Amino acid sequence: MCNKFLQWNIRGLKSNYEDLRLLLSQSSPAAVALQECKLAGGQTSPPGYTLLLQGESDKEGKAALLINNKLKYTQLCLSTGLHAVAATVSLTKAITVVSIYLPPVPCTVSRVSLQKLIDQLPRPFVLLGDFNAHSPTWGDPKLDERGALVENLVQEIDLIILNHKKITFVHSAHHTKSAIDLAVTSASTALDYEWAVHSDLCGSDHFPIFLTFRGNDSTSDDPNVFNYSKADWNSFVDLCSKAINASLLDTESPADTFTEKVLEAARASIPFHTNKGNRVRVPWFTSECREAIRDRKKAQRKYFNNPIPENLINFKRTKAKCKRIIKQSKKSTWKSYVSTFNINTSTKTVWNKIRKIKGKEIRPNTHLKKNNLIITDPKESVNILAETFSKTSSTENYSAKFQKIKQSKEKNNINFSSDNNETYNQPFTILELRDSLKRSNQSSAGPDGISYQFLTHLPDTCLEVLLNIFNSIWETGIIPPSWKEATIIPIPKPNKDTSDPKSYRPIALTSCLCKTLERMVNSRLVWVLETQGLISKYQCGFREDHSTLDHLVRFETFVREALARKKQVLAVFFDLEKAYDTTWKHGILTDLHELEFRGKLPIFIQNFLSDRHFRVRSGSQYSDSYRQENGVPQGSILSPILFNLKINNIMKSVSSNANASLFVDDFALYIEGKHLQHLERTMQLCINKVHNWVSNNGFKFSILKTTCVHFHRQRIFKEPLIKLDGQPVPVKTEAKFLGVLFDNKLSFEPHIMALKRKCQKALNILRVVGHTDWGADRETLLKLYRTLVRSKLDYGSIVYGSAKKHILKTLDPIHHQGLRIALGAFRTSPIQSLYAESGEPSLEHRRLKLSLNYAAKLNSMPENPGFESLTDSSPIEFFETKKSGPSFGARLQNHLEKIETKYENIDNIKVRKPPPWEQYNVKFDTSLTEFEKGNTNALVLQKEFLNLKEQYNEHYEIYTDGSKQDHKVAAAFFLPDDPGDSVSARLRDYSSVYSAELEAILMAMKMVKSKLSRRKRHFAVFVDSLSALQALENRHFKNKNILLISGKNTMSQMTWDNCSEK
Repeated sequence: MCNKFLQWNIRGLKSNYEDLRLLLSQSSPAAVALQECKLAGGQTSPPGYTLLLQGESDKEGKAALLINNKLKYTQLCLSTGLHAVAATVSLTKAITVVSIYLPPVPCTVSRVSLQKLIDQLPRPFVLLGDFNAHSPTWGDPKLDERGALVENLVQEIDLIILNHKKITFVHSAHHTKSAIDLAVTSASTALDYEWAVHSDLCGSDHFPIFLTFRGNDSTSDDPNVFNYSKADWNSFVDLCSKAINASLLDTESPADTFTEKVLEAARASIPFHTNKGNRVRVPWFTSECREAIRDRKKAQRKYFNNPIPENLINFKRTKAKCKRIIKQSKKSTWKSYVSTFNINTSTKTVWNKIRKIKGKEIRPNTHLKKNNLIITDPKESVNILAETFSKTSSTENYSAKFQKIKQSKEKNNINFSSDNNETYNQPFTILELRDSLKRSNQSSAGPDGISYQFLTHLPDTCLEVLLNIFNSIWETGIIPPSWKEATIIPIPKPNKDTSDPKSYRPIALTSCLCKTLERMVNSRLVWVLETQGLISKYQCGFREDHSTLDHLVRFETFVREALARKKQVLAVFFDLEKAYDTTWKHGILTDLHELEFRGKLPIFIQNFLSDRHFRVRSGSQYSDSYRQENGVPQGSILSPILFNLKINNIMKSVSSNANASLFVDDFALYIEGKHLQHLERTMQLCINKVHNWVSNNGFKFSILKTTCVHFHRQRIFKEPLIKLDGQPVPVKTEAKFLGVLFDNKLSFEPHIMALKRKCQKALNILRVVGHTDWGADRETLLKLYRTLVRSKLDYGSIVYGSAKKHILKTLDPIHHQGLRIALGAFRTSPIQSLYAESGEPSLEHRRLKLSLNYAAKLNSMPENPGFESLTDSSPIEFFETKKSGPSFGARLQNHLEKIETKYENIDNIKVRKPPPWEQYNVKFDTSLTEFEKGNTNALVLQKEFLNLKEQYNEHYEIYTDGSKQDHKVAAAFFLPDDPGDSVSARLRDYSSVYSAELEAILMAMKMVKSKLSRRKRHFAVFVDSLSALQALENRHFKNKNILLISGKNTMSQMTWDNCSEK
């Protein structure tokens, strides 16, 4: 909405805070002029608003402004002795809003001081505040000296008072009524406003006053936002079924026609969000609160109409009751809210949500500046942002040398022509389309207005039409122009000057239809690259079964081994400037051609990268269309793998005598040796080769952010001299690599100290949530601890766990403090009791557990770059006589001996993943789970099962089960038609029932293979484990369920054949 101003002498922001939030929720004003806020320590602005004060001279907030965060504004620096604060706000035009408070003492205000204030205000302006001035002109029964002063002033300088002679103030002690709250504006804009007094005092003795601006709201969000919570999906499906059919494929642009038909069905079955969507939601406002406010208003009207003591007492009683009910509602809502935090919630998200609930969200949204000039026009502002984003991907960012290379190379067209007999070029299947939609996130719609909610609710007939459209695009390579457009939402970067256009991060919204097709193409491209080993093994970013830990363990092992052999290590950690935005598109296509990709797949990527445009949106204001000249598209599904493809060849430029690590665009080089001079020469030659590749491929290293660390054990040493592009690389005693701080002694003390400080800040969340006023329970607090604190302690712990014990022990108080807060334990509570009550081990044991788990996983993947950290590690005895601590592999040797486990017993099995175009149609039916086992009669369950079984009477039936008794575990499957072929098997002792259920299904699948040869094509597998089915149904889950086959330490994964599963 943002087309109103609110003025209110609130008489204490804290005491009437809930009433203020309700007013903001109901009207969402552009600016709020408050007087007599009586600010206490820590009290700031309500959610969605920024609080502006006069400065150090008015800490209590005699006059204050709240600016809606949807608006751009600039606070004015006023030179005045009056209590006044002003800001220029952009609506349909720039308007200066002033909040002013003139105390009732006559000598504090003079005509000169008011004239001086008004002279500083850019026009048009509106002056809102408590003037404490009485005059019949604006509805007061008497005229005083202050009133006469204001009357004369507005007449002399051509101002207009907007008041309509209505009462704005009721004296709480004398019960007298007056009109002392004024709205004064420039004569040129007087007709643009509508002045109105609110019907309720809302806890103050001054009525809130609304000033409505007669003009279009340029700040409201895009009006075409569907309200999915009120969608009639049955009607949507019916409309789509009628409107979308095969005849649509004969239109001039099937994709655009499909989009129009889906949107028509959506408009007819799904309502749009109204302007109320712009309001700040008040989560604690319940029907009880609404009733209490209604009673308060009723008592207020009764008292005003008949001001007798009885009515006054009743009014005060209902007023206090209303405040109590709102406070209780707020507490109970908060208690319910914090229980929704989950393990995926970040610290920043939790803090933001807490600030919103407590009203301490501060998101300044100041006007942009260009050449030190303030930009107040909304259209010009978004164009400036769009121009800034466009320049980021401009060819001007490239060096003069590369611009010549680029111009020369792009003259030669790349020929991807082929007979399309390559398997990855065959048409897409309906299973690929369903899988793509299943893996989609519920992200916002792009410029075409189609969201994933629409696509996931489409009936099968419409999906077939959509698949034909995708295959037509795949065949011709012609991508609809609307799919190559993006809407950019500018998000301010943390702790940056929001008046600088470079302080915004672009968030791109692209077509969900295009992203669905991209995901299908991406699956094929990734499968080919991975199965043929075309991506360097040292690239761990955006790859399945790879993580930052692989490089961290590898690097730490390399340095440990070198220091133990009395060698030195020279490491350089590089930073690529604007890597995504400057990725060379033609270079990506060249690399695809060199990797022998031909036909539809590379042609699709070629067209996908060409001729891309975007527009910036702020509220409902759109910028002009700008071109993205270079770089991979923001928000695209294909962008990560395409970037990996381009950066991949940097590893080929690394010298054979140097080691390198690559995680997306985080790149490191490191070498070992006994003599620094030799290390310098070797590293310099390697850097020269790498820099030459970078320069010839459009990338650029940031010299300021690139650092060198010299790892050594020498007391007297010389700093190395390494140059990058002719400039010396800064040599530091420590550097952060993939989130872990490595110091030159590899003590990890700086990292652990920084980690401790970081965790202490996260503990503050537990203190806030754990306060009795908020009412969080033990389970919630433990979940928060594990999510926000323990996760930080876990990351990199298998690496920094090699630090000395006295350094590691500095983290124990964090662990214990977090558990005490979560459990509500005393400071004197024994540590062991904390572990027992919470189910949490000590940090030392947790580090060991994580290390063993990672080692087991690593040892089963020989292609992983961290694999050598285990196999090539020196024995633990080698490190016992050295000052350097043991490497990762050596640290675990004694522990493995204690549990009688050897790495050799874990088979290195590489499971072949079937290509995406050869997926099998496996149906999962969990309809029986709709009946609660504990609340449903057994006969009802039997009847429902028999009805369900009847649907698959032509299928070959298989029943699976897993069981556990004490520590013994077994799995089996049963064939009613062939009981003799039923199989049972023992699993290793202490295995879980979950593993047994999966083992039973695996055995059944192996049997299915043999039955396929007997022309049995339809199978129904009945499973009583919902968790097993859910894990198998989601074949793209991150934590893969690995089965431990009975009698062997062999790791195996499920494979699927043509069957139907229940």
